[in-house]
Amino acid sequence: MNRKVAAHVGENTGVELALDGGVDEWAHIPCAEIRDDLLHRAVEQDVTFVTTVDTLSACTGIHANTHKLAHIMSHNTSTKSKFIYGSEIGHDNVPWGINAEELVLMLNLTSPDGIDFNDVLRVFRSATSEAGKHLNNPLLGTLMKQAPADIIAVRGNPFERFKLLEYPDLVISGGRIIVNDFKKNKIRN
Repeated sequence: MNRKVAAHVGENTGVELALDGGVDEWAHIPCAEIRDDLLHRAVEQDVTFVTTVDTLSACTGIHANTHKLAHIMSHNTSTKSKFIYGSEIGHDNVPWGINAEELVLMLNLTSPDGIDFNDVLRVFRSATSEAGKHLNNPLLGTLMKQAPADIIAVRGNPFERFKLLEYPDLVISGGRIIVNDFKKNKIRN
């Protein structure tokens, strides 16, 4: 059928069944700590991992799984596995903009050799252009001619302060201005 298959997996049995079935994507990082052999297998099978680490941060194994997967991917140069930003926007404690805490957790948990600017760019791409490619729409999430991407803008440097993205000053979606706080004389700390 040539379709991508995503699975919600939460523990070793579910992960093993999903891998045996050849899933392409885990819709969340599993909550229970997953056996190392299964994590290695997932990376060998080029599984894509949607993070949602912030929303599920109370789970016992989610941070360890994310960190281990990043470490395994960094040592497997032939894998196509990657992390894609994901956030549970329907939850009441998640901002309507980009979930900055999710980006921070992604940065810290997926940078096994220390953090540099390339790691920051990698995390931003996971929420923009890499997500678009994963959806088979390579222009999505880019600022290129004919790209269908919406635009958000903030005052300040979001590469230095992810938190700015949670409540953007400008949102253009579907060609319409949804939020325009640039008209206001607004100062952010």
